[in-house]
Amino acid sequence: MAKKDNRLATELVEEQPKKKSGGFLKFFTWIVLPIMFVVAVLLVVATLMNTNVFDLGKKAIGNLPFMPSEEQQAKDAVVNNDSKIVSLQAEIQEKEAEITQLQKN
Repeated sequence: MAKKDNRLATELVEEQPKKKSGGFLKFFTWIVLPIMFVVAVLLVVATLMNTNVFDLGKKAIGNLPFMPSEEQQAKDAVVNNDSKIVSLQAEIQEKEAEITQLQKN
């Protein structure tokens, strides 16, 4: 009887399929976690050196050639607002003309 139980136990152990770790788990374990650790260490070092990383990032983004500067963004906003004002004034004149025409009738 002991041989039967032992044989059944070994068959059960042999029949269980081995679980394969997924690609996402390997990617997360070998790439994402080390990168997060390095970033955390760099942020701690920057804090200890009294360096504001976010200001440095803003300056770096401002120096990119394909990113518009704040001055250019302000000019674009003024031009956009001017065009809106002109279109709204034209709409007002149209409505006033319509009002006067309706009053005559």
